Amino acid sequence: MEPDEENTYQKLKHIIQEYRMEFLFLFLALTGVIISFWFFITVYKGESETKINIIKDEKEIENGDLRFENDERIFIDISGAVNKPGLYELSPQSRIKDALEKAQGLSTSADSDFFNRNYNLARILVDQEKIYVPSKQEVVNGVFIEGVYTIGQSNISQKIASEKTQGGDKVNINNASQKELESLPGIGPVTARKIIESRPYSSAEELVEKKIVSQKMLDEIKSLIILQ
Repeated sequence: MEPDEENTYQKLKHIIQEYRMEFLFLFLALTGVIISFWFFITVYKGESETKINIIKDEKEIENGDLRFENDERIFIDISGAVNKPGLYELSPQSRIKDALEKAQGLSTSADSDFFNRNYNLARILVDQEKIYVPSKQEVVNGVFIEGVYTIGQSNISQKIASEKTQGGDKVNINNASQKELESLPGIGPVTARKIIESRPYSSAEELVEKKIVSQKMLDEIKSLIILQ
């Protein structure tokens, strides 16, 4: 090594040894600045994305386009004097008007005057609900009574259930047939099948525990059923 190079090397070595603590602090300070800068960029980016998503959601709400990925669906059985009776899947908070649209409206045999006087199109539906629309002939024959029945339940089922109660007969949910179960108010074919498939029952409350009917529906039919 040349003398000049040797002198330069020795000077650098001396400087490093003399100021090694200062160099260490400088290195740590630079490292801290770099980490802080990286953390700031990461947090700022996350906040920006959150703000963008919030703005997007607000716009969707304003436009009425907000959708929930895990929406529960409800199933409604609509029959009688409609153009397309059947079992339909609807979104929560759907109303009778929505179910009627799925069934493509009232048929020509429907008593539209009776329907308009007695059925509330704005009523919110519940899962497993049975909807029956009366025909003109059924109204004339007295199957449907003004101001007594609504589209929320099958009027024929209500009438049969009422007659059974007055006669002292109750439906045994442990061995009743599909038809007998459907005679209970608010119980349609889908719910009746679920009751049969989930037998036996040791208490009426098991209908709610097994998620076959709601507590409200159980309260309505409890006086009409027995367990044997």
